[in-house]
Amino acid sequence: VETIPSLQEARVLAELLAEVDTPSWISFSCRDAEHVNDGSTIEACVSLFRGHSKVFAVGINCTAPTHISGLIRRIQAADTGKRIIVYPNSGEA
Repeated sequence: VETIPSLQEARVLAELLAEVDTPSWISFSCRDAEHVNDGSTIEACVSLFRGHSKVFAVGINCTAPTHISGLIRRIQAADTGKRIIVYPNSGEA
């Protein structure tokens, strides 16, 4: 599931993914090096998936490259136990 812009959507997805047995990852679109697009912290968003055994990675997409390093550090600090993924918006730099 990708390009999640808000904590509210992340909460709904966390509930839905708890009911399925399909491996998945979650990626967020972010407005700066700390926050997803709605202003919630990236740590709050990725932490929702800490206990989900089928969510194997959390990360970032559709976000300006200048924000990526800070976001990765914050995801690491959230200590979700998940792999971290990062990929661009439709292959753009």
